[in-house]
Amino acid sequence: MDIDQKLILIQQITSSLEKSPTKKDVLDKVIHQIKTGWPDTLVYFFFFDKDRKLESYSYDGDDRPGVPEIKVDVGDGAIGLAALLRQPFYVSNASIDTKAVVINNSTSSQLAIPIQHKGIIIGVIVFESPELSAYDDQTQTLFGIITSSLAIILQNLEAEDRKNKASNRSITLAHFIQQIHSTNDIPTILKISAMEIAQASGALRVSISIQPGGDPNNIQNGNNG
Repeated sequence: MDIDQKLILIQQITSSLEKSPTKKDVLDKVIHQIKTGWPDTLVYFFFFDKDRKLESYSYDGDDRPGVPEIKVDVGDGAIGLAALLRQPFYVSNASIDTKAVVINNSTSSQLAIPIQHKGIIIGVIVFESPELSAYDDQTQTLFGIITSSLAIILQNLEAEDRKNKASNRSITLAHFIQQIHSTNDIPTILKISAMEIAQASGALRVSISIQPGGDPNNIQNGNNG
């Protein structure tokens, strides 16, 4: 495949990503369409976990062979350095370069590119090939274009997800208020309140106690567990 064909492929990939409704669909298209232009290349994704470590990502239906569970500290190896420096990091010979944190045992070349947009970095995409010096400047530029599009799409999907969750929570809250206003029975009100608090907090059990006498605003929430 010559450079013109690869440029057309890059345009097709970036266009198809915009039509992908979920994160899984987006990543799946990147993996499979990269294979079209670079058959020997394996693609991996690392996203930040709650401890801000880069964690390898797989998904239901992922047909890549044996994606291992890997966690990488920011600044550690090519993957961590790409996140720390916020720029691509290339290893042309993984057998002699100690900065390579290879995912596939047959890897000779590794290219790590931060997934970032407007100063926000959400992870790193990693390209690996069994060939030495597999990714020249031209290829690195093309993979950078894909990664930039990927970052925009993933951030848009995350924003849409947050918006939907907020909307769903507003609907749930309105339903909760309606239920409370529909009864004067104190035990029923407490039961509904406990159920809603458990749902919102993710707690397995919530109990609410009322202290008789004194300030009516003195309501204690406790014993979450």
